[in-house]
Amino acid sequence: MWITDNLNQDYKQQFSIKHKITEYKADNLHLELFSTETFGDIVLLNQKEILYKTEVEEEAQMLGFSAYSTHEDAKTALIYGSLNLELAYLLSKLGIKVDLVVNDLESLNVLSGFFPNFKAALSSENIKISTSFMALMGSKFDLIYHLGSLQANELSALTKMASQKSIFIYSLSTLPNLALLKANIAIATASFNILMPFCLPFSLSKKIYAYASNVYHPLASLQLQKSDMLEDASYYNSRLHESAFILPTHLKKLLKNLVKN
Repeated sequence: MWITDNLNQDYKQQFSIKHKITEYKADNLHLELFSTETFGDIVLLNQKEILYKTEVEEEAQMLGFSAYSTHEDAKTALIYGSLNLELAYLLSKLGIKVDLVVNDLESLNVLSGFFPNFKAALSSENIKISTSFMALMGSKFDLIYHLGSLQANELSALTKMASQKSIFIYSLSTLPNLALLKANIAIATASFNILMPFCLPFSLSKKIYAYASNVYHPLASLQLQKSDMLEDASYYNSRLHESAFILPTHLKKLLKNLVKN
């Protein structure tokens, strides 16, 4: 049996699977959990986005530790647009109070065996799960993550929720969709002094993210005394952090007037 990941209209990726473990459908969510021969368990979201069980922690470490290691004293974080509970868990272990917005709580329960630290995350005093983004309006956050498809009106709302020295990380696109990459960088160009894309080196994931801030620079602000002392960093390290922000020449040219570094 095969499943197909439609990265864009011109590029598809197929996976050979052993069997479907479970499936969950809601109004705006279609979640399927598969066991595969090569990649272990994977989740197919809305028949277009793939989550690898082997990589949810790598993504969480790069997104979480890259922000933590460049912010001088992050206390609060907001996570929106993702089911990756590992990100909330890693931030909570660093003493950061995390608000995780999940529109459909049942979808998390379906993935209880998929996330390595599911029970620990749900029992953490530092993690609060909300079903409403609007309920958090008026709060201020040091770290803000939008890991879905960012819209201009959402960016406006999120910037109002940012603390004075905040870091904003959001999802740009999945390679090789360069048109979407450029469009999503452009959304935030006017809103930040620093805006730089990055990826997950040595990862199956083709996802590209953006690091944005008016204060902190992902390379110049990197604090080695923090990045090199992380106990849970089985993937992340300071050299990997630095390499994540290196762009191929053709992408540097494509994004020349949009990236701010």
